[in-house]
Amino acid sequence: MLGSLAVTPAQERIDWFSDAKLDLDIDLPEETFATSPTEGTLAEPELTDQLIEQCQPRVSKFLTDTVQRLCDRTQMHAHSFLTEAQGTALRKLQISIVDQTLTDWHEQIRTWMLRRTSEQAHSTCNHFLHDPPVAWADPWDARCETRWREGIATIFSVEELSHLRAISDRFRQRRRDAIAQYMLFEMEHLIGISTQQAEVLNEHSEALLYDLPKRCFRPSQGSSHYTIDPNHLKSAFERPLVKLVLDAGQWERWLKIDPDQLATFGNPSTIPVAVSPSATSQEANDIYEDIRSQILQWHWEPKAQQIARAIPLPNHVKEQLRTAAKGTAQLIANQLMDDVEFRIRSHWDKHAAQRKTNSRVLINLPFPTESSLWEEALEKLLTEDQRAQIAKLTKDTPTRRAAIIAELTLTEIERFAFIDDASRSALKEALQEIIATNSQVFTAYARYWHLRTGTLGLPLLKLDPDVLGSLLSQEALEAIEGPMLRDLRRGMQL
Repeated sequence: MLGSLAVTPAQERIDWFSDAKLDLDIDLPEETFATSPTEGTLAEPELTDQLIEQCQPRVSKFLTDTVQRLCDRTQMHAHSFLTEAQGTALRKLQISIVDQTLTDWHEQIRTWMLRRTSEQAHSTCNHFLHDPPVAWADPWDARCETRWREGIATIFSVEELSHLRAISDRFRQRRRDAIAQYMLFEMEHLIGISTQQAEVLNEHSEALLYDLPKRCFRPSQGSSHYTIDPNHLKSAFERPLVKLVLDAGQWERWLKIDPDQLATFGNPSTIPVAVSPSATSQEANDIYEDIRSQILQWHWEPKAQQIARAIPLPNHVKEQLRTAAKGTAQLIANQLMDDVEFRIRSHWDKHAAQRKTNSRVLINLPFPTESSLWEEALEKLLTEDQRAQIAKLTKDTPTRRAAIIAELTLTEIERFAFIDDASRSALKEALQEIIATNSQVFTAYARYWHLRTGTLGLPLLKLDPDVLGSLLSQEALEAIEGPMLRDLRRGMQL
């Protein structure tokens, strides 16, 4: 009985490359084809031919690009053993899949159009000829998947497919580790998790990140870009397992964290405030409270937690640190409110007409990260050695964050190009230094640049071209130019 369930050698070879399918499951709705023909005159064949003729170039290009990316990825991963014959076979497979899929697509569209009345068909043509839906340009489906996998299984041996799968698995692991380390660093910064807590959470990172979109962990999705959504990241780390690892206070603070805080590289540079000329005292109090809570939540509370985590302190000293953080936030908020009042008066003196319309004025206040009150509290509560230890920790924080972002950039490069281990290590060191010194420049260009695949290449633009050329092959440089660098050069006018 068990023998009948055994996997055949051919099927085994196909399964080695089971991750080839892209996240492109946006075909025409299934119910569209299940609908019974409507009464009345059916669509004329000429209309269908016209629709196919007009839409086919876009569909053909999409298909060709999709299969080309799969072939490029396969050749990149198989560079150490790929023969000329295998390269030729891959090109033939690409052509075959495109041709067969286009034939399927023709039939799919004809079947769908036959279920339309003449009036519906004309309406469809008039609309789709000007604005074809994305689904019509995306005919990749299970049949394409099967053709790709079966074709690959005839070109490579089981051992070679195993090698290709191992590379894909390594990419997924590196990407997952980089995202997990980013989250653990932010949790350490925001709610003060310990090294032991981070280790436990890291051990379960695969399960915690399981529900993130699969595109985050697949090597090549072509030149399409996406954001590693901070809302998804926050939800991933709100599972019961995380609650078990955190203490009650950490869990309560974690639930209050805005996902936006996970996506901001360090503290925000400004605090936006909107004020109307007829603001009541209650509205002024609300503005003050908003400023105070932002300052406390983003900077001073994490700072107190960082100290309490890094240095063994009695509970009463930890509580005094939290009190000092709250007092510092209140003092700074009071100072900023004076600035708000001054800037609002200056604005309305220059724009009297706007005041009559009761229009709200938006002011971007600076985000203070230093305070004499806080320094005085540290002098009273900590020894000189403890203060020196905290100063070093504060100095090391940007470097640690930069190392994590450098790893995310490296995994983005590896979506498109192969990097050997020695070059990877040297490139990470160079990227880390650039990120640590240019983070504000990158953030000014794109606030969440380190969580967007379209902007993770920013540090590469600051790297000496000769250095980059010495670490990446010409093939790798060409592979990342289009999807990672070309648009960024235009955007940054480089």
